Amino acid sequence: MIHRTYTKTGSTEPWTGTLTRDGTAKVITGATLTLNMQHQTAGTQEISGASVDIVSGAAGTWSYTPVAGDVDTAGVYLGEIKVVYSDGTIDYFPNRNEDQWQIIIEAKQV
Repeated sequence: MIHRTYTKTGSTEPWTGTLTRDGTAKVITGATLTLNMQHQTAGTQEISGASVDIVSGAAGTWSYTPVAGDVDTAGVYLGEIKVVYSDGTIDYFPNRNEDQWQIIIEAKQV
């Protein structure tokens, strides 16, 4: 399944989502979340290890507010959130080969 986030170059509106596994929200209370984002075809890293805020740990919801440099180049990117739980266990979302999180940055019109 492909999940998509659409934004424009320079936009610093927050990105939000829910981490799920098999349709059930993951409990992320007390975890540390970081974001990685790379260009889908070129493979260049645009965001590496940026801190992601937990909105509701029990509901698995998160928020990330990009800075202008994160979204300065139009293109299609792949996003991944790394979760380090309080017991040291590490998980990644999306975590299956058939799942993707595409971040589509479109050029501003003016």
